[in-house]
Amino acid sequence: MNNNGKSLENWIWDAACSIRGAKDAAKYKEFILPLPTWATMRDRRKNYGR
Repeated sequence: MNNNGKSLENWIWDAACSIRGAKDAAKYKEFILPLPTWATMRDRRKNYGR
């Protein structure tokens, strides 16, 4: 715990929220959901050349 009684996890979460700002869940998922797809496509493309 730090000086104001928050755990490190809560402190990091609060910092991320302040940087990210208030986001509507629908807008946030438009960004987050494609990430696994992009990662899979990138990995398959990388392995295709081998």
